[in-house]
Amino acid sequence: VYTISNFRSYPGNMDHNPPSIVHLNGATGIYTKVGGVLRHLADEIKDSHINHILDRILPAFNFVYSEKAEGLNKLLLPTFAWEGNDAANKAISHAEDILSVTDYLVIIGYSFPVFNREIDKRILQKGRNVKKIFLQNPTADKAAFATTFGMDQNKVHEYKNVDQFHIPFEA
Repeated sequence: VYTISNFRSYPGNMDHNPPSIVHLNGATGIYTKVGGVLRHLADEIKDSHINHILDRILPAFNFVYSEKAEGLNKLLLPTFAWEGNDAANKAISHAEDILSVTDYLVIIGYSFPVFNREIDKRILQKGRNVKKIFLQNPTADKAAFATTFGMDQNKVHEYKNVDQFHIPFEA
């Protein structure tokens, strides 16, 4: 059985670097500000001694349940790539790194909203060496995608079956 903890993901399981899955929009969690840098609590306590972990987790849980934790700069709201905060920028950077070495890209259920267009373009530009892009979405439109992001339409393939995740035969 696979769960998200089986994969190298950001935010999430960062035991391995770089991640293989990046959650760019709508990611939530508890973030702390350490030395002026916004860090996901899971990243901050990784490889820490149990006393340090408890020192960080207990105030976070106190905040979650009472909203009165002291000494903890926190963010429990969804974060989005276009916000430009430290967590979003780190996610974008990870996505760019992944795409720069990707051969086959499967984009599942993403609508490419106009308000995130610049971020999407920035990330997709790193994938110029991608051999094929699969758009798994019941309303996928490869011509619109290729035109919007300056891609070769022959590299883009629509996969409208959403009953299961598409795994390219080439992979």
